[in-house]
Amino acid sequence: HELLMALVQHPDSPSACRLMGRLQAQLGNFHAASEWTERYLSFCPTDSLALTLLTSTLEKSGQLEQSTEVFKRAEASATTFHDFFEISVEADRQGVAEIALRTIDKAISLIAGKIHINAGQAYLQQARILQSIGKSSDAASIYRELIRKNLVSAQAWFALLDLKTERLSAPEYKALVRALEQATTAQNRALIGFALGKAHEDAANFSAAVATFKRANDDAARINSWNAQAFAKHAAHVLEAFVPTQFVSQKNS
Repeated sequence: HELLMALVQHPDSPSACRLMGRLQAQLGNFHAASEWTERYLSFCPTDSLALTLLTSTLEKSGQLEQSTEVFKRAEASATTFHDFFEISVEADRQGVAEIALRTIDKAISLIAGKIHINAGQAYLQQARILQSIGKSSDAASIYRELIRKNLVSAQAWFALLDLKTERLSAPEYKALVRALEQATTAQNRALIGFALGKAHEDAANFSAAVATFKRANDDAARINSWNAQAFAKHAAHVLEAFVPTQFVSQKNS
């Protein structure tokens, strides 16, 4: 209500237009979100984060060509690590790998040789994109370097084994076992546990794999509870939405 009042009193307020664009995006009103964000950008045309939001709302409303063009504007306007990182994440989500990789490379170049709180996530993002375009060995090298430096190592172990093309050396196998023993959070235990389970499976140590996967699933359940009834209800609603009415009627008769 306060935001609407602000827009009534100050219809040309850039900050109010931007907030309304974000709010509409959160509500799933992507056409409206695009309109409000474009209105904000008429005042601030080089705000790369607003441009990144616009690429998202355009893509979600089916305007794919427009989204790609806005990515170019966002990249040209970006100046900071955060700008380039956010563009890369959104481009990766939309499957625009060339822009996603180029912008994460630019983000990393800005923090080269520096200690940065998000360095690990940036390298994970770079490796994930490389993996998506078929450069799995390059991705594996980055994951191994993250493990060596103890940067987001739980995610790196999981991603390395999730490649399904990498076999661990004996020292790596021991390091992974040790990493699980030393993990202190349920999330890290789950990620490392799934990685170790895959390593056990690759080594044909199937009983250990089953036991490790079970413990990892138990840890994962502590983080994200799963409601079977709610999932079944959701699946039924999806079927009702997409299966022809005549077929549903015949099935229920």
